[in-house]
Amino acid sequence: LPISLLMTSHWLEAFGCVIVEALACGVPVVAYQHGGASEIVTDDVGFLVPNRNVKALTEAASRVVSIDRSRCRSYAEKKFSGSVFYESFFDWLKFFVK
Repeated sequence: LPISLLMTSHWLEAFGCVIVEALACGVPVVAYQHGGASEIVTDDVGFLVPNRNVKALTEAASRVVSIDRSRCRSYAEKKFSGSVFYESFFDWLKFFVK
């Protein structure tokens, strides 16, 4: 069976560090569609399913074989690397400091 992260938390999480860590390791993600997961997971690196829908979760998990693991890694690097956060932070900071 292919390895994937099943993110089945029931509480509203603002940002899914575990999801980003999995993607950085080339691991596709199947998550419930709420909170931070819905802002991080896209169709090319994983699947979002309705909250608490176990049938949809298992169906999505069976489809992770279609996801290119190197795409997961490059997505994490492009969106969530330290340099990306650094640039974003300083762009935000420039707004306040004239």
